Amino acid sequence: MRSWLLLAFVLGVLPTYGQHEKLNSFHTDLTVAPDGRLTLTEIINAHVEGIEFKRGIVRTLPLSFEDHNGRKTKVRYDVSEVRMDGADAPYFTKREGGNLLIYVGDKNTLLRPGDYRYRITYTTKGQVGFFEDYDEIYWNVNGNGWNFAVDSISASVHLPASAQVKQTACYTGSYGSTASDCTASEADGPTVNFQGRSLYPYEGMTVAVGFQKGVVAPPPPPTFFEQFAVPLVAGAITLLLLLYYFITWFRFGKDPDMPTVIPLFEPPGNMSPASVGMVIDGGFQNSLITPAMINLAVKGLVRIDEHKEKQLLGLITKQTYSIVKLNDAVGLPKEEQDIYDRMYGGGQKSFDFDGTYDVQVKNMATSFKKALTSQWNALLNKGNNVKFWLIPILTVILCAVILLVMHNAFWGDNDVIYLIAFVVVNILLFLLYTYLIKRPSGEKQALRAQLLGFKMYLSAAEEKQLQHFNPPQITPEIFEKYLPYAIAFKVEKIWGDRFQDMIGKALVDQSYHPTWYSGSVMNYGVFSQHMNSSLSNSFRSSSTPPSSSGGSGGGGFSGGGGGGGGGGGW
Repeated sequence: MRSWLLLAFVLGVLPTYGQHEKLNSFHTDLTVAPDGRLTLTEIINAHVEGIEFKRGIVRTLPLSFEDHNGRKTKVRYDVSEVRMDGADAPYFTKREGGNLLIYVGDKNTLLRPGDYRYRITYTTKGQVGFFEDYDEIYWNVNGNGWNFAVDSISASVHLPASAQVKQTACYTGSYGSTASDCTASEADGPTVNFQGRSLYPYEGMTVAVGFQKGVVAPPPPPTFFEQFAVPLVAGAITLLLLLYYFITWFRFGKDPDMPTVIPLFEPPGNMSPASVGMVIDGGFQNSLITPAMINLAVKGLVRIDEHKEKQLLGLITKQTYSIVKLNDAVGLPKEEQDIYDRMYGGGQKSFDFDGTYDVQVKNMATSFKKALTSQWNALLNKGNNVKFWLIPILTVILCAVILLVMHNAFWGDNDVIYLIAFVVVNILLFLLYTYLIKRPSGEKQALRAQLLGFKMYLSAAEEKQLQHFNPPQITPEIFEKYLPYAIAFKVEKIWGDRFQDMIGKALVDQSYHPTWYSGSVMNYGVFSQHMNSSLSNSFRSSSTPPSSSGGSGGGGFSGGGGGGGGGGGW
């Protein structure tokens, strides 16, 4: 008998303490004033177990209203009363993620398990829908953001005394649902009462009441400034920046005249191929290591052996390179000496790479860049006028913040588009400005004129084009000597084609024995291009680490209209 009594006690107690947290009921009382102001009283009965409802509830309300045309406007809520179990309750609000959050409860007081009745009263404006033939209240009663079931949900909509209800509708379910598991009944007032089915977590009920026009005064149209504040300010700022760009460019960025370019038949100042490429390009390029490597070869210090291996039944050809040491290096340009020392500094006689990542190749590329930029960055950066960049950078950042604040205050229909356009256009204008404001020094212009003269010689398709300037006689040695420079200038195909017939004959009569390259390409126009592209690609792959994987008319839905949001515990 005692055991049966104990079992009955346990079975009687378990349901009380085993219940999940939920909303026993959610009722909204919505009153519409003739001026369009809505007064809402929400009565929320919550069952608390101390899991998520620890100190109280959080009611979330969206701070934007989207009308039937898809236009969004800013709305606000004025909380006038918050009560719990019939007594005033402490609360505070904060904005977060485009929502107003109402925290009800004391942060220092935890709730005991049980049922609590919350009453929140607030007002809002700008959330009445105005159509051609009628006006409408379209309201998301509880919001679809509650992570709790709702046993009972209801709403009452009180219209102004002169209003006549033309149509009603209600929708239940998750966001976007058009199911109507709810009822609507009219009462005196005029009032429409809605009752919905019990809801699962993240489900809501939306109600809609249409009534004749002229009962609620529509809001005044937005002023011109409210509509176009963001684009007007954005346009004015952009024009001011353009004026700044023009004035600073005109005074400090116009390039000095370049000396007349005449053909040269050797590099000015005995510059190395990599140095030539860096100055003519205006900065470092990873591909400059290729002419530097080939220059070591044509000087007789190394030999470039190219090997080809058929893979996947001959469908793929894999290229590998061996840079074989032939002679000791003395008096090389800084970047070439650095390459040489890194290849053979440990006493090895050959340096191999095949396009797969190799930390030694990566370190060589890094060191090569440092050696080359240390020689030329001072000259190349002189006159870049970086000091003029600061004002537009700070202006764009500051103005973007100001425009964002204005957007939050006025919220025109296309403000987001204007903001994005402002940022994108000004970034593009700034990038163009950084290019135009650069003012090369006279020294740099003179050197570039000489380099362009040397390029004129290397890129001439036929020797007779330069006969007036007495160019040197073309020989295999001249081809080899200046091939690295042609690669640096990116005219290696033209340079190779000029020597094709002459070198072909020299190979046949065995008067030319190239010792710096061993491979399969014998057309020297094609060879020059092939040597540059294949060696560059293989070296680049070997120096690059692999990437890591690493409505009331029946067109509404649950979650539509004003109000909504959701809630939770804290």
